[in-house]
Amino acid sequence: MRRFVFDQSRWVAGLSLIFWLSVALPAQASEIAPWAGASATASYDGGSHNQTGATANASINWSSSTGPYNSLSGSGQFHLGGSGTSSASAGSSAASLLTIQTNATGWDPGSTGGLGGSVGQSTASASWTGDSIQLTTAPGAAFPTEIRLNLNFTFDTSTLGYLSYGRGTPDWNFGSISATANDTSINVRMASPSFYNSDGLVPANPGYEVSAFDNLKDSGNGFKTGQFHIDLPVDSSGKTVPITLMLEAMSNASVTSNTGSWESHAATLGIASVTTTDGTSLSSLGYGVSFASGIIDTPQPAPVPEPASVAVWSIAAVVGLAFARKRHNARD
Repeated sequence: MRRFVFDQSRWVAGLSLIFWLSVALPAQASEIAPWAGASATASYDGGSHNQTGATANASINWSSSTGPYNSLSGSGQFHLGGSGTSSASAGSSAASLLTIQTNATGWDPGSTGGLGGSVGQSTASASWTGDSIQLTTAPGAAFPTEIRLNLNFTFDTSTLGYLSYGRGTPDWNFGSISATANDTSINVRMASPSFYNSDGLVPANPGYEVSAFDNLKDSGNGFKTGQFHIDLPVDSSGKTVPITLMLEAMSNASVTSNTGSWESHAATLGIASVTTTDGTSLSSLGYGVSFASGIIDTPQPAPVPEPASVAVWSIAAVVGLAFARKRHNARD
C-alpha cells in the first residue's frame, strides 16, 4: 500500500489559475452593445453634416454671396456675403466628452446706404444619449438612492465693446452657447451693460446665470469653466436613470454699411466626477462606478469578491480534494 503524497506545487498552481480567473471577471455594468448614442452635427443656412455612432465627428465649411444690389443712398452697389466653419465631436474622452466650435464672418459689403443684417449662421451640436451609470459593491450592501454626476462646462464669454457714457456696448454678433444635462440647461448669451431705470442702476449682465454653477472660474483667453451637476436616482440593482448630455453653439455673421463682422465660439462639456449627493467619493465608500456605454473610463476601487467569486473558490476546493483523492487511490 502506497502512502498518499500531497503534491503541493500542483495544488498551488491550480488554485492560482482559478484565483486569477475569478478576479479578472468582477461584476461590472451591463454594457450597451453596440453603443451608438454619440451624435455630432455641423451646419449652416444651406447645409449640414451629421454623424452618429459609438463616437461621432462632423465638420462643415461654407461661403455665400449675393448681389450686386443698388445702394439705398443711390451711389454705387454692394454685395452681401460671408463664410464660416462648424465642427462637433462626441466621445473623445470623459473630460471632453462633447466639444463644439463655430465661427462666422460677414464680409464688408461696401456702402449699403443703411441696409444691414445677418448674412449667415454657423451652428454645431454634439450629444450623448441613453447612457447610464452602474454601481457595484460588496454582496448584500445597499446602494444609495441617488448619486451625483458632476460636469465641467467650458465656454467663451460675451465681451462688452467700447465704452459709451461709462458703459460698454453689447456684442450684437455673439450668438449663443448652451449645455444640457437631462432636465438642466445653462445658456450663454450676449452680455448687456448696466443701465438705469426707475428703480436705479441695473447691474451689467454677463450673459449667463452665475447661480447655475456650483463653482465658476476663469480659464484664460476669455473662457470660463463652470461646474454644475445633476442628481440621478439609482434602482435596486445599482443602475441610474438614463443620461442625456448636449452641447450647442451658434455664431452669427452680420454686416452693416461698410462694416463686416467676425464671431467665433468654442465649448466643451465633460465629466468631472461621480459622487454621492453630498460630494463624497463613491470609491472611498467601496463602490465601483462604470458607464453602460463601456467607453467612458472612471476610476474604480479594488474589486470586492462577488458571489460568483465565492462559488468559484468553492468549486476550487472540491476539485482540489477530488484530485488529491484520485492520486491517493492511484497509488494504493
